[in-house]
Amino acid sequence: IEMLAQLMSAIEAVESPSVADMALEAIEILISLPCPDTREREQFVLRAATLLQRWFRRIDAAQVALLRTYADELGLAAVLPSQDQHTKADQDDSEWAALDGKKIALYSLKEAALRRVARVVGELCPGVRVQTFHDHVGGSPALRAASSTADIFVLATAAAKHAATIFIEACRPKTLVTLYARGQGSASLLDALRQFVVGRRGTS
Repeated sequence: IEMLAQLMSAIEAVESPSVADMALEAIEILISLPCPDTREREQFVLRAATLLQRWFRRIDAAQVALLRTYADELGLAAVLPSQDQHTKADQDDSEWAALDGKKIALYSLKEAALRRVARVVGELCPGVRVQTFHDHVGGSPALRAASSTADIFVLATAAAKHAATIFIEACRPKTLVTLYARGQGSASLLDALRQFVVGRRGTS
């Protein structure tokens, strides 16, 4: 409990949307690990949600959607602060529309993270096709096909088997996009995609 209090105090002290991914990753850790005091976990999530509420206009739609996904898993969606009335309109016109019609593959050994990211990306861009993989070794026909054909392949190398990573990279044509998440969680996978679409928008 003391560690959670110190972590939240540190997050709140930053006073910047740059800490949003850190807060989301902390929530994911709390969801993934055994929790002897669910009330403390819920309070942490609600404090994080209140903090992110202040920055709805300054954080990405994917971060908002991921927060609500966590809340759904914990049964807290009904008590989250309501979304800003302009969030949906802003989201519809966001850079995530650049993924429409694309085929995206995700690889991580964290299956729950893969499910969350697939759900969020599908919400933000219904026209995207998302495949997820958590093979412990490379070489499956499905993974080979996705590695060869996916427009974008995102690898969470911090949560990956080395053999599978090498297999994917060997099958990727150089003309297709391969991205690397900086961490193991859902926020890191989404951030890799977000950085790509923001960079693409900036050069278009």
